[in-house]
Amino acid sequence: MKAWIWPLCLLTLPALAQAQDYRIAWSPGSKQAAYLDDVKSARASSWCAPTLPLRIVAQKKFNADSLAEFLPAVGALMHKECSQLTTLNWQALDSKGQLQQKGTAVNKNGWKVTAEQSESAQQTATATTPSPATSLPSPEAADTAQISKFETPDACHFRTFWGPQSSALFFPSGQSGLHCDPQGWLNGSAENQPGSGEALNYLSGYPLLGLPENAEKTALSVLSANNQRLILANVAVKDSWLILPYDSNARAWRFKGKMAIEGQPGSKQPAQLKNLSQQWGLNGSNIPLNAVFIEKLHPEWRNPAADTLAKTDNK
Repeated sequence: MKAWIWPLCLLTLPALAQAQDYRIAWSPGSKQAAYLDDVKSARASSWCAPTLPLRIVAQKKFNADSLAEFLPAVGALMHKECSQLTTLNWQALDSKGQLQQKGTAVNKNGWKVTAEQSESAQQTATATTPSPATSLPSPEAADTAQISKFETPDACHFRTFWGPQSSALFFPSGQSGLHCDPQGWLNGSAENQPGSGEALNYLSGYPLLGLPENAEKTALSVLSANNQRLILANVAVKDSWLILPYDSNARAWRFKGKMAIEGQPGSKQPAQLKNLSQQWGLNGSNIPLNAVFIEKLHPEWRNPAADTLAKTDNK
């Protein structure tokens, strides 16, 4: 029996300038959803390519047979919108964000599921040197609640999470340190937020607290944001990110010193951390740097640095 597949953002969601993750299909029967990550718009013109990554999440227990039925339907749906699409590099996750299978699906084979061999995963699981990450709890998937968009009296846009208990919001306006970027998003430094005495910075419309003054001058970009945390990337510093927890009282993301670094820590770890702090513009901050070394960053998880290899505090 064929499962009903509901196409979602391919047809119905509005286009947005900021790269986001979109749920493009949903199967009510098998409780599976398919996502395109980090695309600027739901329209096919913004993501159409010969090869695409696809993330499939099972909302109930993962089932390989259900995946084998779901993926071909999704592939056919996407190919209808993008005729040049020939290959999907997919990964299947369970409801906790844990990888269950990954592989490819190609148009010439009717988008049939082809999973990678699990030999390497079995070798990793039986390795004599256990990874510290194996003791961590199962990662929780990141919240996908909609982030609200607001317009200032100056016609700039900014965005934050507007929860059910929210009743008032500070609207920055007419300040010399603020400007709109070409996409209309608010950027720059605002005067101290009323009642807090803290400087409030905006990056692509996201309000940020706690960043040192020098950090504002670096080439920062928002990799991912929700009502739990925001991930900052720096074009000049590859393989490291700042993770800012969401402050529901201030309705902004607050820097508390968390940095994720991809790769194993080396023998020159103190020098490495000092160099990264300088590149990020964090020198002079009174907030201690809490650095974690990770195997891979996972924006789809609530804690994107959950697969920790090592942790160090640089005070």
